[in-house]
Amino acid sequence: MHNRCCACAYQLLCKRTTAVVRPKILTVLTTYPISSNNLSCLFQQHILSLSATYPISSSNITHIYQRQEEGES
Repeated sequence: MHNRCCACAYQLLCKRTTAVVRPKILTVLTTYPISSNNLSCLFQQHILSLSATYPISSSNITHIYQRQEEGES
């Protein structure tokens, strides 16, 4: 897994996400155990929920990952 993906996965597990995404992640965590397969699913859901807030482009996806690595919400 890429370093940025690992950092994002770690932050998802620690619930260091935006308030918009957190309820969905908590619901999934209470239903399914964490594995590499469903972490991939969580990332896809995270990107889809962000696209409902503002348009996704390669430049702002990079910005999203950088913000998550810095611990911003």
